[in-house]
Amino acid sequence: MSSDYVPKPPPPDEINNSDLGGMKTLRNGLIMLAIILICFLAISRFIPGVLVAITPSKIETRIGNAFSKHPMIKKGRSSKKLNKILAKFQAADPDLKIHSISSISNTQENAFATIDKRVLVTSSLINNSDSEIALAFVIGHELGHIKHRHPLKSLYEKFLMRFISSTFGGGDSILKLSGDLASTSFSRSQESDADLYGLKLVHKAYGTVEGSYDFFERMQKKDKLVSLMTAGSLLSSH
Repeated sequence: MSSDYVPKPPPPDEINNSDLGGMKTLRNGLIMLAIILICFLAISRFIPGVLVAITPSKIETRIGNAFSKHPMIKKGRSSKKLNKILAKFQAADPDLKIHSISSISNTQENAFATIDKRVLVTSSLINNSDSEIALAFVIGHELGHIKHRHPLKSLYEKFLMRFISSTFGGGDSILKLSGDLASTSFSRSQESDADLYGLKLVHKAYGTVEGSYDFFERMQKKDKLVSLMTAGSLLSSH
């Protein structure tokens, strides 16, 4: 009995190999995840600048007011040294935008710029400053962050990064968003911009910038550099 039936060839080995198929699926999934993450990271670096550019000053003030109720700001006190420096800055630059400058009790030598255009300087920094110009430069640096709206941009960056984290990490992450928004950090270019602004402001007010970096040099010698470039603190600009 003859027949024209021809058996089909067996499928390739990799089709029947579940381990190999699983590895391909995993690889493709990882590639897709990497692409998504790269896109999100690229967007998160671009969007904050756009948001800052389109955010009206009134909205920025409202956002800042939400953080101004923090105990750190409430405990701020007036300081003759700080007010003297601020008066010189305002005389040198009448367009200077700042809501207040105050001293807070803290053992660390540091200063912070908040979203609502306030500058906080620790009592330790005020008491240990070698010269008025050195202290003035630290304050000018913080005013530079305010001038360039760095605190607001850092807030947007933190928001987007937390959103991305919550998207891939689960719902619990989004619950921590409000607590993390106030902890901001600046890039090296932002710190450089703040430095340049501070130096220009000091030169306008004092006619010299000599001694401006005394604070940083002293902290480096003590090996306790908790400076504007590295410090991370609630409501701070760093």
